[in-house]
Amino acid sequence: MNLKKLFYILKIGIVFIISSLTSCGGPRDDGYFVDAEHGDDSNSGTSRKEPWQTVEKVNSMIFKPGDNIYFKRQTSYSKGLQINGDGTEDAPILIGAWGEGDAPRFTNTDDSDYNGNCIQLNGHYQILENIYCFGTNDAPGRGYLNVWKIGGIKINLGADHCIVRNNEVEDCPIGINSYGEHTLITENYVHDCNRPILFPYWGPIGIRLGMGNQEVSWNKIHNYHSMGGEWGGDGGAIEIDDGRNPRNNIYIHHNKSNECMGFCEISYNFDICGNGGVDCATENRIYDNIVIAYNESADYRTFTQFWAPLSNSFVENNTVYRKWESAGIESNVFCENDEDGLATDSPTTYRNNLVVVVEEETRSTNGKSSGMGNRIYLGYPLAQINHSNNLFYNVDGPHILFSSTASENIELEATAIIANPKVVDLEEGDYHLTYLSPARDNGADEGHYDMDLDGNPIVGTRDIGAFEYQLE
Repeated sequence: MNLKKLFYILKIGIVFIISSLTSCGGPRDDGYFVDAEHGDDSNSGTSRKEPWQTVEKVNSMIFKPGDNIYFKRQTSYSKGLQINGDGTEDAPILIGAWGEGDAPRFTNTDDSDYNGNCIQLNGHYQILENIYCFGTNDAPGRGYLNVWKIGGIKINLGADHCIVRNNEVEDCPIGINSYGEHTLITENYVHDCNRPILFPYWGPIGIRLGMGNQEVSWNKIHNYHSMGGEWGGDGGAIEIDDGRNPRNNIYIHHNKSNECMGFCEISYNFDICGNGGVDCATENRIYDNIVIAYNESADYRTFTQFWAPLSNSFVENNTVYRKWESAGIESNVFCENDEDGLATDSPTTYRNNLVVVVEEETRSTNGKSSGMGNRIYLGYPLAQINHSNNLFYNVDGPHILFSSTASENIELEATAIIANPKVVDLEEGDYHLTYLSPARDNGADEGHYDMDLDGNPIVGTRDIGAFEYQLE
């Protein structure tokens, strides 16, 4: 782990001081070892010379604080793995890799075997690192409650204080799916899933959160989207849903995503009405303290799609490049909808965001011209949100629609910078600021983090966007 990032994670105090250091020197000699090619489940499993062979053997164990389970690199496993037992803050349970070469490979295409998950964490204070998960089943026609069980890596409800770090997940309709509280999902690479639209009307998701008190940071999410379906396209990098659970205190920061259908969507109670016995008319839940900061998004649709009411929440210092390349769908960068007005006493704050859109042509929806192109805000009166020190730029000209009404465009223009951001290379995806950028030293000083997306400290007045200008 990059040392600056490590100290930063410790500083914000979400989880684990000691556990973040347990594997700095690689696998220890003590622990349990698994080798699919040369192991034997009748072995003790406690040395590299006498490893176990199967995940079934691991599944049968209840591990204790301080236990380490290592899978040999360049081996493969096609059954679901579940890690049972609780660690502690000072002695977590570690699941990792040993040996030379590529990370151990896990897949699972049997829905009856741990819901088709590659790996489930099923206890407190567990750490999963350095594994590769791929190719799990999608979930057509199963309904929300069953769809929410899938995922390459799954942190089960009640498995709290877990870390999932430095893993690779490929072609899993839900890459990492977490119901654990006080969870840290960091430095993972989740990529390349374009499965057909899943029931009901959503596509593949890189990282999904079904519970609050979680942190998603320093991950890379690439190519998570599907075309077609009810909305013309769906899927995305990160999604927060499941109205059965409180979903407060969620921190999504210092991530990079590209070629996903959107960056972050938050659903509302309608996602479980009639499915889980919840009376959605009386169980309205407000999301409190959601922070989305210092992320880079070069995706296709909405950067933030908030269907639920939010309070005390912030979207700040993000760099968003929205080049819409698929006709038939409008691209709304910030979309927030609170029709019931539940959270207007402490509205969402949008500040220090750098947004570039490309309005190549007027898009068409259901055979009718939408006339919308790329809009910045949609569906929430600007008077009911806090917005300041943002920079907006339309590559194709000044005719950008900022909100749902023309009168609100005037208000937004009065509080934002409308200019070319003058980054290093927009088309090639280098969004670092040049010396001439109007984003330099024009951000609001307030913010949740003191490090930019490159790990550079914030010095003096904040810049706009995810990157602080650095002397050339």
